[in-house]
Amino acid sequence: MNFSDAEQRGENNMVYERVSAAIEKSGIKQKVIAERIGVSEQALCSMLAGRRKISADEFFNICLVLNTEPNEMYGFNEKKAV
Repeated sequence: MNFSDAEQRGENNMVYERVSAAIEKSGIKQKVIAERIGVSEQALCSMLAGRRKISADEFFNICLVLNTEPNEMYGFNEKKAV
């Protein structure tokens, strides 16, 4: 299945928003998360703003720092209304 650019951007935005919300909810400072995943605070801010893509490794490491599952971050565990 091929996704249009607009669909892909929408999916990416959802992930960025979920990551941002999870970071805010955790109470862990962005600077600390950036250090733990091996990027600068500026790079992390760019990721969260959607100006820089989050690599799979970075995404996985963010999930580890936040003690959450990648599937949860993507919303795969959510039940959809029928």
